[in-house]
Amino acid sequence: MKQKYILEALNICVLSVSLIFLITCIINIDLLNATQLVFLILGSLLAIIFSVSSYLSRKMLRYNIGVIFTIIINIIAIYNIYEINNDYSYIENLVSPKYSYKDYYVYVKKNTKYNSLEKIKNKKIGVLEKNKNNVLSYIRTKTDVDYVEYSNREELIESFNNNEIQAIVISKQTLNELEKEEKTSNYHKIYSSKIKESI
Repeated sequence: MKQKYILEALNICVLSVSLIFLITCIINIDLLNATQLVFLILGSLLAIIFSVSSYLSRKMLRYNIGVIFTIIINIIAIYNIYEINNDYSYIENLVSPKYSYKDYYVYVKKNTKYNSLEKIKNKKIGVLEKNKNNVLSYIRTKTDVDYVEYSNREELIESFNNNEIQAIVISKQTLNELEKEEKTSNYHKIYSSKIKESI
């Protein structure tokens, strides 16, 4: 009986730690918006409460369901932590900060057939020189494209509007500037991601 309680406590501890660490990763990298984050936190709390109540239940069926549920949630949480760390080197950066994480977007024209990264394979995509190292190393893991570098935003947008390139990769800051100038009405976002940049 004592061993049973020890295993229960261990399962709950692993569940709590893995969910808290996952939420911390997501908050620090800013992977979810506020609404999604609230749902994740509430879901995590409910998962912990359900697991604890199941372990305290005298009904064997509910107890067994709680054990299986806890194991499944642990696997999901640990897998997501692994994926986040694989994409963003989160644990390494936590120990020794080397990177920050910034939003980047891939845009195409609204009147084109390109609606995903796969659709622009082997097409020309424009990128600013100052962003190229981080952006290229990341997007090359998603699809094969021909990159055209531009020294400034004006040249990039002019080539895009003249159909010399089929897509552009821009930062959130550049996007905000274009939106203020009302230059994005004919643009369509097909991809967005957090990309790590050296501090």
